[in-house]
Amino acid sequence: MRVSNERAEIHNANVVTDVAEAGGCGLSNLQNGATCGLPAHHDGPCDFVAPHDVFDALAERDVRP
Repeated sequence: MRVSNERAEIHNANVVTDVAEAGGCGLSNLQNGATCGLPAHHDGPCDFVAPHDVFDALAERDVRP
């Protein structure tokens, strides 16, 4: 039983913390730096975008923390 509302995966090295804290998946492709721009806990595969585009992708999907 987890008492905290904090997402445990934020502490994973391949999750971009500021993206995850903004409500996004934040999973990062360590080979090319692309970051998933979908909401946290999304269904299906990640949608990787360039790091400089990830917050735009979240905003387009109306993702909020």
